[in-house]
Amino acid sequence: CIKTPPSISANDMLVGKKWYLEQRSIIRQTNTITHSYMGLPTFWFHLSREISDSSYSDSDGYVGSHRVVDSANVRQINIFPVNRGAARSYTILHVGFEYLVVEYTIDEYLERYYFSSRL
Repeated sequence: CIKTPPSISANDMLVGKKWYLEQRSIIRQTNTITHSYMGLPTFWFHLSREISDSSYSDSDGYVGSHRVVDSANVRQINIFPVNRGAARSYTILHVGFEYLVVEYTIDEYLERYYFSSRL
């Protein structure tokens, strides 16, 4: 008998905790600008999984819902705010129980965000 360890999804690692922005990099062709916020009170977001809802909230006052896509080809967090702004899609580069790295493309800029759960 071979036991297969339980599979942990990206959603399992993301929900139920606050994710604090530790560093932000803006990348445009060969130019990279990096801002570090490590240990400072800064932007955070929270994903929760209720019985009938997957909610999103952040320190800027945005609230809404979220969906985590976790397939062989794509890992994304899709945010659907209800109070302002359009839906956004962040590509997950790395996710763990304490660290998260995502990318977001806006115009010709690629923004990379490094988060920690500060456990």
